[in-house]
Amino acid sequence: MGPRRKTQAQPPKVPQANTPPKLAHKGKRPIMQPQAWKQPRPVQQRRWIEPTYPQRHGRTQRRALKANSSNFWYLDSGCSRHMTGNKSFFETLVMEEGGNVTFGDGSKRNVVGKGTISVPGLPSLSNALFVDGLKANLISISHLSDEGYSVLFSKDYCSILKPDGQTLLKGMRSSDNCYCLEARIVSNHVSMDEQIELWHERLGHMNFRDLRTLGKFNCVRGLPKLGKKANGICGPCQQGKQTKSMHKKGISHEFSAPRTPQQNGVERKNRVLQEMARVMLLSNNVPRNLWAEAINTACYIGNRVFLRPGTRNTSYELWKGKRPNVSYFHTFGSKCYILNDRDQLGKFDAKSDEGFYWLCLK
Repeated sequence: MGPRRKTQAQPPKVPQANTPPKLAHKGKRPIMQPQAWKQPRPVQQRRWIEPTYPQRHGRTQRRALKANSSNFWYLDSGCSRHMTGNKSFFETLVMEEGGNVTFGDGSKRNVVGKGTISVPGLPSLSNALFVDGLKANLISISHLSDEGYSVLFSKDYCSILKPDGQTLLKGMRSSDNCYCLEARIVSNHVSMDEQIELWHERLGHMNFRDLRTLGKFNCVRGLPKLGKKANGICGPCQQGKQTKSMHKKGISHEFSAPRTPQQNGVERKNRVLQEMARVMLLSNNVPRNLWAEAINTACYIGNRVFLRPGTRNTSYELWKGKRPNVSYFHTFGSKCYILNDRDQLGKFDAKSDEGFYWLCLK
């Protein structure tokens, strides 16, 4: 026998990279799983986070941004200021750069001014923003609440209530689930020209400028906001108030002539009362022997509608501490019917007597 050969232990064979390993399962045939040692990690469940955008003055839905009708105003609970892109809506406007407005879809608009919006059919909207390029007209509910108004929503309608509980405006729910108001003048067969003429006669033919000021600033109760008269001319006022025009450089009085009360400044108030009484007598052909009633009516009206210089208060408010009410005023000398409840009337006798009206003094 020859010498024994020495055997050396051979290292275990390492599988090649391209050789798939065999996975042995008990009682089953081996299953080939390629690249088992390079299995990816299990994918973790991802969570979506809603992106947030910086909010400056307010945000609104994309539907409201698509609105292009200038007559509709949208009530927005997320809008911190009243805003519009129509410059003609502003009664007073200060052009100034005021940052930008970011909306709910991430778009931004520049604020180029701020002022007060005065639109017929809507309350006065103060501290409103003029936003360049904004197509929608937005009303901030929070600002309405700060001004004393209440807003009620139902399924199909919304209502804006005055501080005393009376309904000021009503809006409707549109097809895109937005509550909107239409800025239109609602009047029952009476145009704005006819309305201001009616109150002009009721308040002793007061001049139209002061009449609009009373309604605009709510100096009295019961008087609505009035528009401008087309021509601004009243026939009876021309007959009762027309005077000679003043000199361009003024008049300097040195002497007081007879029958010239205009030379005395104290008599100016008497002239105002006399002109009001004369106009009211001429307007409805009232007999001149009722001049005393016309003077009393003119004085009664003047205390409640004439504003003190430099203020927005009437003499009545300064004296009583509350705003006067003019809702019960009627035209001096207009026809009225008085119920006859004192005489014994027959079955077919008239129940009322025809007369004419002068101011019911309270």
